[in-house]
Amino acid sequence: MSASHNASDWEVSGYIAGGDWTRSFRSRTANYAALYGFAGGGLGFGGRGGSISLPEFGGEAAHYSYTRIHCNRIFSANDLDGCYGRLTTAGAGAGAGYGLCSITAVNMGGTLFSSQDVNGPGFTAGASAMTTMGIWARITVLGYSMT
Repeated sequence: MSASHNASDWEVSGYIAGGDWTRSFRSRTANYAALYGFAGGGLGFGGRGGSISLPEFGGEAAHYSYTRIHCNRIFSANDLDGCYGRLTTAGAGAGAGYGLCSITAVNMGGTLFSSQDVNGPGFTAGASAMTTMGIWARITVLGYSMT
């Protein structure tokens, strides 16, 4: 498990709750998974109680669904920590719903990923749309081995 191992097979999952944008990133190549928060400000309208990804069932336990992202260049988990970024969301639902989310990350070395759609069904209440600019920050390493 290495936060400094460069990889191009990153996947992302997560939830948005009351302005708290938290995403789990993982890479099989790096054998690494971590929880990142996105802190920023922007513009939006509407109101929503947040959303959480629907779990995938199978194997030994349920886990949140992940979406593969296209990387503009290979990067490590350490590269993502502290990156500038953009997060754009839109969604609606009453109980079950569907959310649209697009994410971007850029550091001094260039763009890691740009406008990657991480859309999907989830549990939500309300309707909203917003775009924010901010910073990705690692919250914690997840104890998840992918080998």
